[in-house]
Amino acid sequence: MSWINEHKHIWRIVFLTWLVIAISGPWFFDLTWVPPTYTCSAPHIRLDGNYCGLPISLFSFLPTISRDLTNLATGLFTGAVDLWGLLFGTFLLLLVLPFLSIITLIWRGDRQNWRAFHIVVLGLAVAASVFAGLLNFPRLHPALWGAWLYAILAAGMLLLEAQIAVTAVTNRRSPRE
Repeated sequence: MSWINEHKHIWRIVFLTWLVIAISGPWFFDLTWVPPTYTCSAPHIRLDGNYCGLPISLFSFLPTISRDLTNLATGLFTGAVDLWGLLFGTFLLLLVLPFLSIITLIWRGDRQNWRAFHIVVLGLAVAASVFAGLLNFPRLHPALWGAWLYAILAAGMLLLEAQIAVTAVTNRRSPRE
């Protein structure tokens, strides 16, 4: 386990790279009703008897975060808050926060308060990505690998960061010999 502590920067960069790949992968289907007598042409995938789906990457939604935050701020002042936009913006924010916290840990060093924040953010990201995967539960399809890869990576990183935090607390409390 000492290798994990000694090479934190390396595996954090590796996780960051894989998280970019996961967020670039497909998370949802854009559904189109197509009668069973017709075929679905690529890149669409036949999902069931009446629907074809176009796999959509979560990466394509990231530019909307700033627009959603602007609309939210405007809605708060005018009293016309878009609840679905707020929920989806929160969902995207929960998935983007681990990127920012990992970059901060790499850049500014391993501080106890920031590590605790990072662990909480990773836990929320795991929950959000599992929720995204389960949203497609009736249509679980291997083409939607992005959400599941993200969930697995974030859970793995959560375990490693928790191990580092426990080791740091244990080393601080144990007397040095």
